Amino acid sequence: MKEYFRIIGISLLASLLIYIGKNDLILNWLVDNNVLSSSLNIEKTQLVCFIIGVFWAGLWLPIQHSKLKTKQNKKDEQFIELLKYNKESYFELIKNKLNAYNVNFDTHIFRPQKGIVGFWNRKIYKKTILKLINVKGISDTFHHKSLTFEINKTETQGLVGKTYKEQTLSVDLNLADNNYSLTQQHLTKLGTVEFCSAIPIYNKEQTKINAILSVDSKEKFNFSEQNSRDWERHMIYYAAFVDKHSNL
Repeated sequence: MKEYFRIIGISLLASLLIYIGKNDLILNWLVDNNVLSSSLNIEKTQLVCFIIGVFWAGLWLPIQHSKLKTKQNKKDEQFIELLKYNKESYFELIKNKLNAYNVNFDTHIFRPQKGIVGFWNRKIYKKTILKLINVKGISDTFHHKSLTFEINKTETQGLVGKTYKEQTLSVDLNLADNNYSLTQQHLTKLGTVEFCSAIPIYNKEQTKINAILSVDSKEKFNFSEQNSRDWERHMIYYAAFVDKHSNL
């Protein structure tokens, strides 16, 4: 924060020098009040102030901005690495509890379609489109450009869509046994996903779903009743973690 105040102060100084270079009011006041010598050549002083101000604003400030941007990018990268580390720790803990040491879990986040198109779909066509988004440090790689699920009056696509519609945590240990109104395009993109669990993430007022957090795996495994409770707690904690550290 101190660095930002320093940059702002120096920026204002550059503006002041340019102003002095274009207006003799300040220099005349300083001369009249014996702050500066009466023999001062005001026109030359103005020219010098103007040149320094322009140089300062045109060269030094962009360099400082670039340095600040580089520093901020480095902090962002460190934050993303910290998110990844915490995420991996969460899953190592739950895998130990489930005795599912060889199971790989992938995280994906879906958000209701926004903007004019999203508003139009909800109000006119009475449907909601959930779109896959990328949250750095949280989302795992998805090998297709896009993935969407639709919820309308007649059908609900995917476990993600079901979670959004029912507004509750969902778990399916064997996706192949349930169709979920998926299209052939969905099946091609999703591949051989065997397990999926999803949970809604609400806004601060708990009145609207901001996103759906989905955790899936290509490996099949089973829950005991105790495992089921452990997984539900894990998903609740994980959703809170994602909500706190991302801008959904």
